[in-house]
Amino acid sequence: MNLDEMIDAAAEESLEAWKAERSDSLRLTPSDARRPVHHVDAAEKPDEPTRKVRLTRASSIKPRPVRWLWQDRIPTGELTLTPGRGGIGKSTFHAHLLARITTGQLDGAHLGTPKVCLVAATEDSWEHTIIPRLIVAGADLDLIYRVDVITDIGAELSISLPVDLASLEREIVEHGVAVVSIDPLLGVVHATLDTHKDRDVRQALDPLAQLAHNTGCVVLGNAHYTKAGSDPLQSIMGAAAFGNVARAALGFARDTDDETGSCVISQVKNNLGRLNLPSMRYRIEEATLNTDEGPAQVGRFVDLGESDRSVADILSDSGSIEDRDERNEVAAFIQGYLIDNDGSAPASDVLKAGRAAGYGESALKHARKRAGARTVKRGGHFGGDSRWEWTIEPAEGALKVLGRENGAPSTPSAPSAPDEKPLKVHLKVHTFPQVDAEDAEDAQTPPARGAAPSSTTCHHCRGPVDNIGCCVDVDCVGSVF
Repeated sequence: MNLDEMIDAAAEESLEAWKAERSDSLRLTPSDARRPVHHVDAAEKPDEPTRKVRLTRASSIKPRPVRWLWQDRIPTGELTLTPGRGGIGKSTFHAHLLARITTGQLDGAHLGTPKVCLVAATEDSWEHTIIPRLIVAGADLDLIYRVDVITDIGAELSISLPVDLASLEREIVEHGVAVVSIDPLLGVVHATLDTHKDRDVRQALDPLAQLAHNTGCVVLGNAHYTKAGSDPLQSIMGAAAFGNVARAALGFARDTDDETGSCVISQVKNNLGRLNLPSMRYRIEEATLNTDEGPAQVGRFVDLGESDRSVADILSDSGSIEDRDERNEVAAFIQGYLIDNDGSAPASDVLKAGRAAGYGESALKHARKRAGARTVKRGGHFGGDSRWEWTIEPAEGALKVLGRENGAPSTPSAPSAPDEKPLKVHLKVHTFPQVDAEDAEDAQTPPARGAAPSSTTCHHCRGPVDNIGCCVDVDCVGSVF
């Protein structure tokens, strides 16, 4: 028997032992229970345990409040997903989160109490990527453990689901583990299971979710998006069971509308809590770590606060307006609407008026910065009365709207007939570059009207500006068009 055959034999033996130990807690139908993960001839099939239906009176089950690893976002004792496209810092976010947990800094059930975390990673190198990433994030490495498997014949393997769940559960209980980070989740599903079939995926994920429930540990699984799709949950690579079994999910996406290249995290699923949580903006910065063998470059997660754009908004951008004239028209509508409302209006009102005028919501959000409008949050930081507003502050008397005479409204209306050419409203706005709340740290005070510009280059794109400080590039948010 060669090494591969010995490993397969050991894996099959471990699987059968696990099934026998955990058979009473598997959430499977009788037909599923009789279906082995590995193909086994009938003559070799082990005896199945006796099964019977058990009834429990609902009145005997006491209700319990949800405990949160990360307040309102990641529940304890559950499977949570972190899906997104590759290369936007999901793994770096895991390191950031583990650093907060191992130092007791995360707002939630373990605030003030550092806890042990496990990492099962099948793609990144521990020496070159994972350890440097954890160090720059500020993690306590004594409380983080790498998870792998050693067979009785000395082979070293990656963890495999559901084969290794019984052994993993023992380690979680023994060490009081708060989080098991699996990166990616799809990579640890046993090779004999088809990750594009719900039935197969549930054989791995259902007992994994039960493990989380039994131990109170959070299982945090990274997942990838497919190349197409606008729904953050439906876009997850593999079977729908990945999104269905998880009780919570944090979606990740790069904001293509943001000049700084920042990304957004949104709560895209929360079965145990509320969904109207604010999205968060972040960026991945390069950090240098000095090692015994020289400097190492690694990414570091930087929190930029709340975002008025969600992951769902970003994934829907494929249907946005691309033609420059049409983009200018939508931007003109936004400027006209805000000016007619004293320069500021709730974002929901602007979007509602834009939809009534025939523009798509995605196109309106895309054109906001082009219109020179910035976002401002009014009200409490997390209160129910808070809201996002769009605001614009053009130089007094400089607004020129085509056809605006004798008090006629500046806001263009939708075409009256399908074959009627849409009205092109052109604005000539002399204003200084607007800066969003997330860009406030780089904001500069604009010069007084008529004064020489404080800089010969645009604050946004670093291109040339005119004599009052406006960018000459029509695609820049500080431009005149």
